[in-house]
Amino acid sequence: MAKKKSSTHKNVDHHEKNIKALTALFILLLAFGVFFLFYVYQENILESSSSQIFMVLTAACFSLLAALLFLVNKPHKN
Repeated sequence: MAKKKSSTHKNVDHHEKNIKALTALFILLLAFGVFFLFYVYQENILESSSSQIFMVLTAACFSLLAALLFLVNKPHKN
């Protein structure tokens, strides 16, 4: 009976690591997507009157993504 619980715990830990890795990959893909959009539309963004708003929103978005990345990969104590 003890071996079955141990095996189940390893499976849950394995799935948890996979979910954390996929979440981190998704966050990085979002970041690269925003960078790519800025690269493509750089002239339009900087010439428009809303460039400051875009920069503030981008900084806020990346700070939230970085915080989420740290929360997802936070090690837990056994």
